[in-house]
Amino acid sequence: ALVTNYDDMESYNNALKIVTEITRLSKLAANSDILRLDLPNVVKVYEELSTVEKDFITNADKIIEMQTSIEKAIAVEGKITAIKVENATTAVTDARKAYNDLSPTERKYVLKEALELLTSWEKSSSTAANVIKLIEGIKTDILLNLDDKNLADTKKLSSVTGFVTKV
Repeated sequence: ALVTNYDDMESYNNALKIVTEITRLSKLAANSDILRLDLPNVVKVYEELSTVEKDFITNADKIIEMQTSIEKAIAVEGKITAIKVENATTAVTDARKAYNDLSPTERKYVLKEALELLTSWEKSSSTAANVIKLIEGIKTDILLNLDDKNLADTKKLSSVTGFVTKV
């Protein structure tokens, strides 16, 4: 054998492979599918290293940062995808707050599609709020413009307010 201490080098080589993988992952877009697919495998291999091998890993903190950030991003994405028409009033606000509560680094891990969906919900909610405000204004104007004769006719009043409420 040309290399007499090959067994001693094996620990170093195992660690070097993980350092290389962590470096590769850290160069990917934080919100990429590839990062989300590959990171669990690298974490698994890292966790299987011996204590001596782990001592050679100089960028292990990056694994923890990426893993924690992805977990937080997935939680926010869950809030975003849970938004439905029925709960939009509060769910949109809650999802935006959850996103804003992330650190600037953690925000980079939120999938672009989820953020676009949140923005779309915010625009829809804003538009809906403006329409409701306009309807409320119409209801007020109609009621203010009714004279005493029309107010006495309960059927007309309820048909007017019923129509406006349905709009």
